[in-house]
Amino acid sequence: LNDGDFSVRRTAVDVLGKLDHAELAKVSSGLVMKLGDTERSVSTAAIKVLAKLDPAELAKHSSAIEAKLKDPERQVRRAAVRALGKLEAKELAHLAGALVAKLEDTDWQVRKATAEVLGKLDPAEFVKHSSALAMMLDDTDTSVRLAAIEALGKLDTVELAKHSGAIVAKLEDVDTGVCEI
Repeated sequence: LNDGDFSVRRTAVDVLGKLDHAELAKVSSGLVMKLGDTERSVSTAAIKVLAKLDPAELAKHSSAIEAKLKDPERQVRRAAVRALGKLEAKELAHLAGALVAKLEDTDWQVRKATAEVLGKLDPAEFVKHSSALAMMLDDTDTSVRLAAIEALGKLDTVELAKHSGAIVAKLEDVDTGVCEI
């Protein structure tokens, strides 16, 4: 993991990803160290491998992964959002504010992944952030709009009704794929 050549470090991270959950947990601290690697492919791979941990073990490293939400590289931010999405809803709730901020990310894939992850929150927590997600119905990217609609569809009928006007407006969306949801 500490080789001078990034391709060796990346391959080492990938190979560790083949370990079973128990063995992977034993080396997870070394993988967390690679989150700060100067090569984005290494830090992205480390995040993806950490995401394979059992949710309880992953939670131990959630603050280190959360820090990567602010990484300048979009691939790293996207991997961090997806990894955090593997957490149990209770743990995910502690990170909801940081995730909601990613709805404004410059990269559409980060925004889409964020909408999908927010949809995994417990209903009581999800309601607190549903207005921010409803704003994504006007995103410039079709995939983000689709993810937002699908996530909002997880609300109970009372809460869903609060956003029904914005959802009805999507029936006229320029992209027919959004209309078919």
